[in-house]
Amino acid sequence: MIAETELAVTLSSDLFRHLRSEARRLHVPLEWLVASMVVDTIDEAGVTLEHKALAASA
Repeated sequence: MIAETELAVTLSSDLFRHLRSEARRLHVPLEWLVASMVVDTIDEAGVTLEHKALAASA
């Protein structure tokens, strides 16, 4: 999949330090952890919206 959209993410200093520490511990790029957090949030929001739509149509 080729993404043609960019997303800006602002992290608090505490969250940034925590994610940077986790990235080092896991030996993965910090960007991967941030991207994972964004995807999880979007997926969760999508599920919530689907449930609301189903409840409204019932």
